[in-house]
Amino acid sequence: MSTCDALRGILGEPPRPAGTTLLAAGAALALAAAAWLPLVHFLFRPGPLPPRDRGPIPAAAERLAARHLRLWTDPARLRSELDRMRASNAEWDFMGRSFLVWALGEMCLRDPGRAADFLDGTDHSEFLGRWLATARKSLVHPPTGLLVSSYTFAGDVGDGPEGSSIWLAAHCLRLVDEAFARDQYERARRELAGRLCGFGFAREWPASWRGAMDVDSGPIIPVLGISAGSSGLALVGARSFDDADFFRALLTSLDFAGFPIREDGTLKYGASNQVGDSVMLYALVLGPVWDRILAGKAADRAGTQ
Repeated sequence: MSTCDALRGILGEPPRPAGTTLLAAGAALALAAAAWLPLVHFLFRPGPLPPRDRGPIPAAAERLAARHLRLWTDPARLRSELDRMRASNAEWDFMGRSFLVWALGEMCLRDPGRAADFLDGTDHSEFLGRWLATARKSLVHPPTGLLVSSYTFAGDVGDGPEGSSIWLAAHCLRLVDEAFARDQYERARRELAGRLCGFGFAREWPASWRGAMDVDSGPIIPVLGISAGSSGLALVGARSFDDADFFRALLTSLDFAGFPIREDGTLKYGASNQVGDSVMLYALVLGPVWDRILAGKAADRAGTQ
């Protein structure tokens, strides 16, 4: 006899049939979940973020940077971390170093290949123009208009659009063609971005194309199609294109599902690794360097017209 049936006996009420009790319990759980789930994200939602082009360095970025700097000044720990990454994907070592250096550059301006073209005064506009023409004609996925994620030297398409590629590609394309870059971001936003009960996420593939799960996509959550790789790099895209609402929703998910580990003034994410954490750091501080480069490029173009 359940506790509820015992109480009914004391009150002189007959016990309910077992099926009715289970049905009532299930209904109560469903109602509780319906009331609770839409509110959970408020426990993980970050506070107001500083403007993308200025302002103080976010506390999470300070802690992430502190952890990376300690890692790079401790040979034994660094070797262990790099060996672990290279065992999964040798490319991640290069990517981790790149994102960290870019992030540190952004942090320096906050606290008083493509960029080199502007800084060195070189000009590859003819090559870039031909590449853009080819990309628009042959390297986009017709149903979505998104750039494909791989192709051969001959221009034959390999894989279709992937979230673990397109968010960063759109960000980098800002130095080549701002309008095309923003178009790619907005298309990715429509095709891949999602929200559930206040938590933001990004899918690896659009509904019209599905590829194979790999080391870049990470495990794919069934039904929703959520990809850790796509969601992490979506932070870079959202910050680059001033999409504050999506950026905060993604950070909310990161603090909920990324298992942040804060200790001794540092921060790492238990569900991530060195390259993933460097992507988070870069997204949190992205702005000043790129704005300065793009403003200089615009001024240079205006001066030559």
